[in-house]
Amino acid sequence: MLVTFEERTNELEYYHRHGADFEELPTEVRLVEQFDEARLDVQSEQPPRQQEPPVLVEGIAGVLQGVSDTLPLDAARENLWKLTIEVWQTRPYFGVGPASLAESMPNGWRSHNTYLTALSETGLVGLLAVLFSFGLVVMLIFRRRDTLKDHATAATFLGLAAVVALVGAGAQDLLRQPVLWAPIGLLLALVAVSKPPGQCLRRR
Repeated sequence: MLVTFEERTNELEYYHRHGADFEELPTEVRLVEQFDEARLDVQSEQPPRQQEPPVLVEGIAGVLQGVSDTLPLDAARENLWKLTIEVWQTRPYFGVGPASLAESMPNGWRSHNTYLTALSETGLVGLLAVLFSFGLVVMLIFRRRDTLKDHATAATFLGLAAVVALVGAGAQDLLRQPVLWAPIGLLLALVAVSKPPGQCLRRR
């Protein structure tokens, strides 16, 4: 059952609604057990997987799992990532559908990782498109770096903000939030207005 708006800041209310009788939040051990139970629910409720090359899909899943195990994550986020990877493996190429991850996760949980969300919802095709778009932005800014000399301070600030947002996207779902797109959009706008005047003119 999905978490209500009020329960996002009051976990006890959520547990009580589901019949729990404890007066304190569950320990980390119990939280891990709940995630394990949820993982079994996800595996049992998902439709059969498509035929996929084990070397590709299982290899990528292994790499993602290795990264998850290496990073100093809290127990909740670590298990959310594991669940998200397992959801992705059910539809590895095109995903479970845009904005559909919460419906495929128990209790409407999210991955708290922009890149895993893109991977699970739009598959390998969608994640590559997102990464390609970010790469195009970086390439454009690099190629037009000489035109930004008159706005060096603003360009530096927006560039650092964009880098922080892209790194932070690994710990939160930011695809639908302006904190990711605002600095990138403003940086592109700065590149556009910094073009030499001659480049803005077209021959008729």
